[in-house]
Amino acid sequence: MSSSQARSVPGDEKQARRRIGALVGAFLIGVALLSAMASTVAAKEPVGVYVNGKESAEESKQPKLEAESYPVVLSGTEDTAHAFGTKLGQWSCAVAEFDHGQSAATAVQVLWMSYYQCTPPLGVMKAINPNGCEYVLHVANAGPPYQGSLDMSCPAGKSYELVMASGVNTCTIAIPSQTGLKGVNLTNVGSGSARGVQVAFEVTGMSYSLLGPKLLCQAGSYTNGTYTGTMTLRGSDE
Repeated sequence: MSSSQARSVPGDEKQARRRIGALVGAFLIGVALLSAMASTVAAKEPVGVYVNGKESAEESKQPKLEAESYPVVLSGTEDTAHAFGTKLGQWSCAVAEFDHGQSAATAVQVLWMSYYQCTPPLGVMKAINPNGCEYVLHVANAGPPYQGSLDMSCPAGKSYELVMASGVNTCTIAIPSQTGLKGVNLTNVGSGSARGVQVAFEVTGMSYSLLGPKLLCQAGSYTNGTYTGTMTLRGSDE
């Protein structure tokens, strides 16, 4: 080995050590960031939500969906399967999720909905197209026991679409905007910050259209739709 090569070894070792030090530093920073993220997630605290009030001529005393503190994030999951009933049969979903924020006590609550593990009445599930539609849950001036109604609110010209495929053919259940669907019951459950509101849907008289080949899809517009299932709304601080 030449003298110049011998002198270059210590420099190479220093560079290697610096690279190792940089990698260790980056690893430690990554661990710190993950720890901070975990701490943020752990900081999420439950917030009790409930229906409060009674049937009254005074708006301030009427039943409303309330929370222990605001703002609150509402989220709900199915207690039983959720199903849309149509002339073609039932579109049933084993998993249903709902969420939205709330900034004050209200008798009118928007809910975004998502459905998974669904079984259509015909063929296989192809898609669910929300198209900007959302539910609007109304707490009625009644009770206790508490009752409500449901709206389907969609952008102009849009519908909530449940799409299924049978062979090369496609059938779609299209649910347009509509208001005042009766058959919603609300029950307070739990205590303290674990309080929630169980919502039971037994909706009838829903309007919808069946789109696709006439004989296969029984294409047409109908007003005999149903929506059934239960879920529990709970709150958190973020």
